[in-house]
Amino acid sequence: MKRRAFSISVTLFALAGLAAAFGAGRAHAAAPRVSTLRVDRGVKYQTIEGFGFFGARDSWWGEPRDLVDAEWARMVIDDLGLSMWRNEYYPPGDGVGGEGADADWNKQRPVLEALRDRAQASRVPLKMILTVWSAPASMKCASDKEAIHEGKPNPHGTKDGGAVCPSQRQRFAEWLIDGLQLHALSGVKVYALSFQNEPLFRQSYNSGRYPQGAYADTLAAIGPAIHARFPDLKLFGPESLLDTEAGKNGSEFDPYWYTGHLLAQPRALRQLGALAVHAYTPSMLPTAASQAARLWSNFHAAVERTGLPLWMTETSGYVDAWEGGKNAKGEDRPGAFDLAQAMFAALYYGKVSAWLWWQGSESAGMSESSLMQGTVVGKRYHVSKHFYRFIRPGARMLRSTSDDPKLFAVAFAHEQLGNFVTVLLNGARTEKTLKLVADGVPQELDAYVTSAATSLWPKPVRVARDAITLPPRSITTLVSGSYHDQPRPQR
Repeated sequence: MKRRAFSISVTLFALAGLAAAFGAGRAHAAAPRVSTLRVDRGVKYQTIEGFGFFGARDSWWGEPRDLVDAEWARMVIDDLGLSMWRNEYYPPGDGVGGEGADADWNKQRPVLEALRDRAQASRVPLKMILTVWSAPASMKCASDKEAIHEGKPNPHGTKDGGAVCPSQRQRFAEWLIDGLQLHALSGVKVYALSFQNEPLFRQSYNSGRYPQGAYADTLAAIGPAIHARFPDLKLFGPESLLDTEAGKNGSEFDPYWYTGHLLAQPRALRQLGALAVHAYTPSMLPTAASQAARLWSNFHAAVERTGLPLWMTETSGYVDAWEGGKNAKGEDRPGAFDLAQAMFAALYYGKVSAWLWWQGSESAGMSESSLMQGTVVGKRYHVSKHFYRFIRPGARMLRSTSDDPKLFAVAFAHEQLGNFVTVLLNGARTEKTLKLVADGVPQELDAYVTSAATSLWPKPVRVARDAITLPPRSITTLVSGSYHDQPRPQR
């Protein structure tokens, strides 16, 4: 079959200097330089599984005000485009230091059911995933980077590290199965489960510390029991940091990295349904030579042979100002446009199938950790919406190449919906005009634009495909066809 290609030509109009006319000495403007972005339908990459965030309308911890309401659920499903939701499966409170659990099933269930109902009403294939921050205290032993110390309880219970004792792994699997059954009884089929968040870091809150080999051994031990009861469930991990897993020495895995041990442990690897990392990486123009590009490219190259999808399941640290600014502590932080560039890097270089922000919403304000304050939104919400709302589960990323070092694009086709979507970043501080040349794309397209001066509007702007304006330092999503989750009607 003949390969079909999309060709997007980007024309850069810069003021030319005066020059002598041919044979007449008259001044003429220099011809405009034309940059070309090519999108090739014949080369397909990852299939998108979802975009999303963690948690409820307010944080589970502290003194939450309103954990859910109908308008918030409608907004995140129908407006933002939530298609994957991450939550913590909490252990029971252990009373260590007079503290109990931040949440339990009774506290979480109304949120889960509200999102379930809104997604069903809107015909959105919402995927719910769970992460464990700590096993129950009664199953944990003291641990360090080298070993789990069987017979020695973790002195701080669910908090300050520790790991599941080797003798307790089957009991731990049964506890995980109990949680999956609770969800099933509420009409929710959990899509995926991670048995330990960030397994390297001992924290003052619920946390664990697993030696890298012990992490793989635990997965190999608990996976068969879980899959015997829930055969379609994806186990994902290690949910360690990208810069730890991708490494500082190129693509070769250090033997102490979690992913390296998973790759070397076939029994553990067979239990995985997705590889997942957390990306707290420096923000920068995502050229091929950037640190973000190198980290994602290295990691993707190292795990590609597994055939497993790659997920980014946690990030934050971006303030709501477009070009960055200070956080509440007066520290410098990247901004909303940096978030757009980070998402591009993960999709384009890492070939990720899922991208999730940390805390979705908090009542106290839109901190660097939260996208929303209840139903109040800002620039990071609109940046996220460019991807979440229009790149729907089932979309396939297509190969795209640009000869403009400050123009970046990811392009997707969704066969069931019959659409084509491309998200374009203009990293330059000058306006660009884009010309789209593509078979099967209409003369006019829907365009959604967010920049420092504007935010994504509910209704698109209709643009001619041969004259699409990209404002300086902006994100633009072009859509041909439907972006709703209902399949296109058959003719």
